[in-house]
Amino acid sequence: MPPTVALESTVISHGLPYPHNLRLALRLEEIVAAAGAAPATVGVIAGEIVVGLSRGQIEHLATASVHAWGTKVEARYHKSALTGRGCPPIMPFGR
Repeated sequence: MPPTVALESTVISHGLPYPHNLRLALRLEEIVAAAGAAPATVGVIAGEIVVGLSRGQIEHLATASVHAWGTKVEARYHKSALTGRGCPPIMPFGR
C-alpha cells in the first residue's frame, strides 16, 4: 500500500479563482501520484469531512460560490461548525 498524502482544499475553495483553483488542485494530485503516493484531498461536503475528494467534489468546490455553499472556519471551531453547536458567528471569506 503506498503512503497517502493529505492535500487541503483551502486553495480550491478560497485561495484562487476558478479555473486556476481547479487546475492547481488536480495538478497537485498528479504530482503526488507521480511520486508514488496516494493523493487524498480533504474537504467538507454537506457537513461531512471527506478524505479523498472525488474529481466531481473537487470541481464542485472549485466552481461553487463561497456565499452559496460555505464559509471559512478557523481550526479551533471545526468541531462546533460541523455539529452546529457553540460556533461563533462566521463571516463568509472576503468580508
